[in-house]
Order: sequence, then C-alpha cells, then structure tokens
Amino acid sequence: MTNKDLEQLITEYGKDIYSFCVHLTGNRDIADDLYQETFLVAVNRRRTLVKIEEPKAYLLSVAVHVWTNMKRKYARRMGIAPETSYDDALLAEANDHTDEAILVKERQQQVQGAVAKLPEKMRVVVLLYYMENVPVKQIATMLRIPEGTVKSRLKHARDILAVALEEFCDE
Repeated sequence: MTNKDLEQLITEYGKDIYSFCVHLTGNRDIADDLYQETFLVAVNRRRTLVKIEEPKAYLLSVAVHVWTNMKRKYARRMGIAPETSYDDALLAEANDHTDEAILVKERQQQVQGAVAKLPEKMRVVVLLYYMENVPVKQIATMLRIPEGTVKSRLKHARDILAVALEEFCDE
C-alpha cells in the first residue's frame, strides 16, 4: 500500500470512520485520538498490507481494536473500570424548528442516548451493523467472535432498545 493509497482511504472513508469513532466513544476529544490512532496503525501496517479487499471494514476493525486497547490502558492507569457517557453536546442543532423537525430531532436523540447506554460489547455490534451496514459475518471476523455471538448481541441490544424506547414510541 502506497502513501497515495492511504491518502485515498482517508479521503474516501475518513468521515465514516470519524463518525463511528464519535459514536463509539461518546466524546469528540477521545474520538479525535481514536481516529488518529486508527490511521496511524494503518500507516504503520501499510507495507505489510498488499491489497485490502474491504478497506472500510478493515479501518472499522482497527478502530474497534484500538478503542479496546485505549480503554484497557486507561482502566489500568486509573485502577478502576472505565466508564463512558454519551455527550449530548455531540448532537447537532436543528436548523429548521418546525414541529416535525423537532420531533425528528427528539427521536434521534432518544435513539442515540439509548444506544449509548448499551453495554460496550452490544454497542459496538449495533453501531457496526446499523450505522456502518457491516454484515454479521464480517462483524464476527472483525471482532474475532462467532457469528452466533454477534447475532445474540444484536438481539439482546434490540430487546434493551425496545424497552428503552417503548415509552417514547407510545407518545
């Protein structure tokens, strides 16, 4: 992989990877670090990578593994289990203040908040599957877990989200 190939990856997938990092971490500052580390790993491995069949999936996989390592290091340093919270400031302000736009924004905030409260293992799978449209088989490969585990985490996450969003949907 040449530097030009790497630049093309950043141009083509940079926004998607950054968006995934923001949703994964729940914090723009941490997402910035994760994004940079993800591409740093890609730069360091570029000589060993001849041809990547699915570059976006590869970069998402790198981001997940870098995030796992970052949390592990932080937990060791702090001597406590890491905890992430969803930062409501990440949500963009609606330009259009019509009733419909406000309702749509409220729904988005509700869903994003509910996803952010999922346990880490479920949240990663949900973000990859629904936000990045990565198939179950590829998620299993990326996370190095069986496909059944991916499906199970998706089902449990859907169940949790259904309960969390039931009140909002009834309105």
